Amino acid sequence: MGRYIKSGEGGRLPLVRYLSTRLLNRITINERQAFAEVVPDIMNGLRTDTWYEGREPTRTEEALQAWNAIASLTNDVASDDVGNGLEKLRGRIAEAEECYDKLKSYEFTEGYEANMEYLATLRESLIAFKELAEL
Repeated sequence: MGRYIKSGEGGRLPLVRYLSTRLLNRITINERQAFAEVVPDIMNGLRTDTWYEGREPTRTEEALQAWNAIASLTNDVASDDVGNGLEKLRGRIAEAEECYDKLKSYEFTEGYEANMEYLATLRESLIAFKELAEL
C-alpha cells in the first residue's frame, strides 16, 4: 500500500511553453527562438510575445499568453456562418502544415511526424463534423 501514498519528493515543473497560433501548437522557449529565426511566421504578433524575449516568462505570463493566443485564433476563425468558420479553420491547418514543412526544410525534424499526424487528425475531425452536422 505504501507505493500508492504520495511521497514528499517532488519532480521538476513542466517547461514553460509558447502557444503559436500559426503552428496550432505549444512549443518550448528554445524551439520558439530557433524556429522564429528561420520562420518568423510562427510568432503570433501579439503584445504577449514580448514576455518571451530575453527571459523566461512567469507561469502567470505563460497562461496569459496562451489565453491571448486562443482569443486571437478564435477572433480569426470564428464566424456567424459555421461553414465559413470551418473553412477558415481548415485554412489555418493548411498554414500550420506549411510552416512545419518549412521548419523541416531547415532541419527541424524532431517531432515532425507527430505534428503532421496531429494536424491530419484535426483536418479529419473537421470533415467528420461537417458531415455529421450536414453542412
